[in-house]
Amino acid sequence: MRTNPIDSLDRQVRQFLAPLIPHIGRKERHQGCLNYTLGLLGEGARKSVQPMAERMHVPRQNLNLFLNRSPWDWDKLQQQLAIRMCRVTPPRERFWVVDETSFVKAGSQSVGVAHQYCGALGKQANCQVAVSLHMCQDAESFPVGWELFLPESWTLDPARRKKAGIPTAVEHQNKQMLGLILVDRAMAAGLPHGCVLADILYGQTYSFRKGLRTRGLSYALSVDARTLLNLQRPDSKPPLCSALTLARTLPTNAWHTLTWRQGTKKPQRSRFAMVEVWAAHRPATGEIIGPRAVEQLLIEWPLDQPSPAGYWMLWHPERWFSLIAAVRSAHGRWRVEQDYRELKEEIGLDHYEGRGWLGWHHHVTLVTLAFCFLRWRQRKKKRTAPLLARHPSLAATNASAYDGPVPVMPDPLYLWAAETDAAPPSFSPL
Repeated sequence: MRTNPIDSLDRQVRQFLAPLIPHIGRKERHQGCLNYTLGLLGEGARKSVQPMAERMHVPRQNLNLFLNRSPWDWDKLQQQLAIRMCRVTPPRERFWVVDETSFVKAGSQSVGVAHQYCGALGKQANCQVAVSLHMCQDAESFPVGWELFLPESWTLDPARRKKAGIPTAVEHQNKQMLGLILVDRAMAAGLPHGCVLADILYGQTYSFRKGLRTRGLSYALSVDARTLLNLQRPDSKPPLCSALTLARTLPTNAWHTLTWRQGTKKPQRSRFAMVEVWAAHRPATGEIIGPRAVEQLLIEWPLDQPSPAGYWMLWHPERWFSLIAAVRSAHGRWRVEQDYRELKEEIGLDHYEGRGWLGWHHHVTLVTLAFCFLRWRQRKKKRTAPLLARHPSLAATNASAYDGPVPVMPDPLYLWAAETDAAPPSFSPL
């Protein structure tokens, strides 16, 4: 007798939701949570309330009320979801990646929408922008939190705020500050710390790097070729040179060729150099520049390229990065773009058609829940695969630190930490 795939999905989703669903509060919300999650995971190109309700044969009004009116705490659900995912993730090298994504919108009523840079289109456009924090490893990654960027045109307009339901305590924060808010939330939840990674928007900002150092978090952040640097502890003298000028003047023996990861088609390999530096900063309006800290500048310059391909500032509270650790960290953000693509194309991250603050946060939280369910199900399937199939780099244990990929040793806690296939625990009917 074959199992109906819809019934099987329903059973698995119930199993995954069992320890999480109490955090949305009242029992009447449980069915809405299950229905919305199943709708996001189900077939159909559009993952907004009306088409999902029609496909699932559930009242649209009930799904709409659960999403846009029910006052359940999305922060608490995001936190508990991240804690659960970390508990069943192998305790290997972790990164915290701060990034942003945009949602193209027509009109002016959707909360946070404005004419601003839209990464999805690569130009200025009418859109919403969200900052997110992701937990990343070589094997997988998943979002742990979201913050919607609110331009001042929203926060300084009382009528707009009231119509969208923006809480009075919410103020305009730049994207770098939103990134630090997400980091603080992850630290408060007790999530295992990771080296913080981000692109130039964050890495080039003094206050963001200082904020991470103040919190005792290591980082590997992209910076611009024009970043001004001192090679000795700075005094009243002007900076010595730009990052590009420094790259051009380094001696030949400062450069090393490394392979840091096995790509889908070929090994990821390039040439790198690393130098201790003090970065100079031109303060933004109202920004206080304190004593500068010594950091490590990582430069990537492939032999066949006329100029460097990238620059990163690195810092660690306890020890300097080795060159291979620096390179692995600098190139650790690649999975997040895959996350965004899957979240949008497969689960409908950008399909929310409501206009309110509450509904937007509920939607991105439930999309994250559905995404993490897929990661959880993939991990359960992997547990049945042979050990070497999951760790092909074990065959490369003799690789040189500079000539081959870093071996990923089998984690003895991997099987121990993974969840069982036991029947889901009982909880209030969904």
